[in-house]
Amino acid sequence: MSEHHLKRSAFVHDSVGQTVHAQEVLIGPDGYRLLPNVMRYAFPSELDLMAQLAGLRLERRTANWDDSPFTTTSTHHVSLYSHQPADSAAPPPAGDTA
Repeated sequence: MSEHHLKRSAFVHDSVGQTVHAQEVLIGPDGYRLLPNVMRYAFPSELDLMAQLAGLRLERRTANWDDSPFTTTSTHHVSLYSHQPADSAAPPPAGDTA
């Protein structure tokens, strides 16, 4: 909220569909504006599978850009993948990929 505008937001989370439907309403001197948004999210394990299917492998994962460890309570992640040659049978790196 500011001196000239009011912003209201509503969100509906669908954990089965892994989506968030959001609607923001901006109200001001010129009227109102609707800002709808639909977001689809994927868990790190799903991203790892998609990367593997594309010939990539996980090199490392951290909780954020300052290299904090990625744990089961992390709400964000930074994942680094590299190309894996087709004839390479290298196992995935050890570590928590939750």
